[in-house]
Amino acid sequence: MRDPTNQALEAVAKLSPPAAVTTYSQVFNLSLADWVAALTIIYTLLQITLLVRDRLVRRRRKTDIVPQEDDHDE
Repeated sequence: MRDPTNQALEAVAKLSPPAAVTTYSQVFNLSLADWVAALTIIYTLLQITLLVRDRLVRRRRKTDIVPQEDDHDE
């Protein structure tokens, strides 16, 4: 038999995302399509920021460079 506390926590976990979307939709008066568009824009901006930081801003450390083997050894 399962613990009643675990059952209650599972029920809350299953109900939380829809409840949060419904609450925020009512508070900010946004439809689900608007939420998806806003979250997509935020996700895209986050990915662009991380890409720029990794490629342009961060300097490669000496420990990041993989030494190449020379083919001249005989």
